[in-house]
Amino acid sequence: MKKFEKLAVVLIILWGIYFVLSALTPFLIRQMVQNEGASSSIQAARVITLSVTMLIKSLSAIACGIWLYLEAKQEKRSTWLWCLAGLAFQIPAVIAFVAFLILKEIRNKNPNQSSEPT
Repeated sequence: MKKFEKLAVVLIILWGIYFVLSALTPFLIRQMVQNEGASSSIQAARVITLSVTMLIKSLSAIACGIWLYLEAKQEKRSTWLWCLAGLAFQIPAVIAFVAFLILKEIRNKNPNQSSEPT
């Protein structure tokens, strides 16, 4: 496995953990709080879960931006544009980049497809 593929796998795992934690946050807070008078423990639980999810979200954005930068450099594309797209949009930017690569590959395989006689 190439190192970029490993980075992509790590990115997908971090993204999955982020969504699992986001979905489980309300459940975890309810489980941590036994009675209604414990508002300080509710606040502490919210701060902890928000901190963890934001850390995972930030790490996945950074990993995505770096991966897209390196791949764009290898493909001779606009590196900083793809890096910023990766930082801002994460997985949708990766999907768009891969879609552009697939379109490029299809066009390279059939450059004169439309000019051939039918």
